[in-house]
Amino acid sequence: MLSTHFQVGAGVGIKVITDIYSQIPTPKAEYWINIFSDPKESNASDEIANLGEQWVPSARQTDIFHISKNNHEAAGEMFKENLPNDQSCESMLRFMLSTYLGKE
Repeated sequence: MLSTHFQVGAGVGIKVITDIYSQIPTPKAEYWINIFSDPKESNASDEIANLGEQWVPSARQTDIFHISKNNHEAAGEMFKENLPNDQSCESMLRFMLSTYLGKE
């Protein structure tokens, strides 16, 4: 399972100051949850994320594409909010980890 939240690195500016991949990645996870932040009112955390020039996967590329109304600084809240499948990313990750480790 891959869970992505507000991926950055699509622009030239971020590539000049970081050692980040030069092309938009193509994740190969068996199950992909993408959480996109789209708050009603931006704050400093959103402006910083925008400086990184976000790349946004299409909903077709992901298993779950969720748009959160939280600001970027509220990643913990995004991780816990209900997704379209009525589960949180946190609960899905916990279940997959416990299953993988043989505890479920």
